[in-house]
Amino acid sequence: MLHYELTISDIKHAKNIDISIFSMPVLDSRMYIIPCYSIETNLNKHELLIIDPCLWDEDDENAVRKICSEADHATVLVTHSHYDHIAGVNKLRELVPITLYATDLCDRKMQDSHKNLAAYSMALVMDKTEERQEYCQRCFDFDYGCKADEIYEGELIITLPSPIGERAENGANLMIRTVYAPGHSDCSQCIELHYSHAGDPDQGTGADDTTAAETSLLAVFTGDSLVNGHDVITRFPTGSKKVFRETTEPYLRSLPDDVTILPGHGDPALFDNLKEYAII
Repeated sequence: MLHYELTISDIKHAKNIDISIFSMPVLDSRMYIIPCYSIETNLNKHELLIIDPCLWDEDDENAVRKICSEADHATVLVTHSHYDHIAGVNKLRELVPITLYATDLCDRKMQDSHKNLAAYSMALVMDKTEERQEYCQRCFDFDYGCKADEIYEGELIITLPSPIGERAENGANLMIRTVYAPGHSDCSQCIELHYSHAGDPDQGTGADDTTAAETSLLAVFTGDSLVNGHDVITRFPTGSKKVFRETTEPYLRSLPDDVTILPGHGDPALFDNLKEYAII
């Protein structure tokens, strides 16, 4: 397990957001978990925001279980439907109540092992060592499928309680906003993480009418639409270099240089340090 501290520099009295990062063995797909204050009356537990639930290493099993055991509920989003970014969903359901949000297109693909590429996942590790291939053969579920709990179309905005340790005096809270970002796949999206100044969190998790203009953009979960150390891959089924250039590349290039990118593979970094991978 890795930890990443996301600095909030413009919120008085705020500290750093502690993000737990779990890496899927061999493929290094990244799962991000942020603990937030409770949205329930039981203040001994809290809420989790989880992005891209992948399989986690056996050495991280206890850490994931501990994080989930301390939570009432987890709000889960995925950047796209590929197996290595959804493979942990069903395991999470055994550890904590979750609400998985997805578009209808993404949901249909997640349920089908051929469309989410689980059936072909060994093709991704053919260049790895024999030991790593044996690990994947043992741990991958080639018939894997999972299902969303809530379907949305277009932009989704969800307000969450303030992250643990970040209870600011003005009652600020987190907001997440999805941005359609096709090219790597036709259901790819980026997920923006904002710090909202709009007041106290709702009494529950769900769609909210808070606008991005009322918030500070802290980070963007980019999935495979921007990874650290590798050009964006558009050769998979439903991928398109043309679509990426027309739709996703302009969005990425519009991001501030100092915004933190939390990529689908590789370590977090400022966008300024990842620009070369945003252009194909």
